Amino acid sequence: MPYERDFIGYGKNPPRFSWPGGRSLALSIVVNYEEGAEHSYPMDGIVESIGEFGPVDIKARDVGMESVYEYGQRVAIWRILDLFRRENIKVTFFAVAKALELNPSAARAIVEDGHEICDHGYRWTELYRLTYEQEREEIKKSIELIERITGKKP
Repeated sequence: MPYERDFIGYGKNPPRFSWPGGRSLALSIVVNYEEGAEHSYPMDGIVESIGEFGPVDIKARDVGMESVYEYGQRVAIWRILDLFRRENIKVTFFAVAKALELNPSAARAIVEDGHEICDHGYRWTELYRLTYEQEREEIKKSIELIERITGKKP
């Protein structure tokens, strides 16, 4: 049975074309904005398994891991937005709605600076565990939340 995915592409013979304006590169920048959407003991009764030590099964807050995620919300987002503003770069934010909800001023700043928000879900939900209708509700909830916070549909 042939494999359905193409891992060869054009190989060593890339197509020849010209970018608009004589540019030599087209670059798409995407920033994942997810802090606060991860599993946490206060919200879920479990801690996030994506971290320094791999999956852990503890029934308590992991403040070290929480601080890793909080840094993005408290500090990094503002530094990144300043950098993009200074360099006049527009990007796409793959934003989890819960992260935007936890920091609505950052959400509004992203849009006010002219960046695009792509709906990256409501939380770090394992969609494969949901029914079709549950998945639709998750998508609807995230779209409505992003629009309510930013004034724009993702």
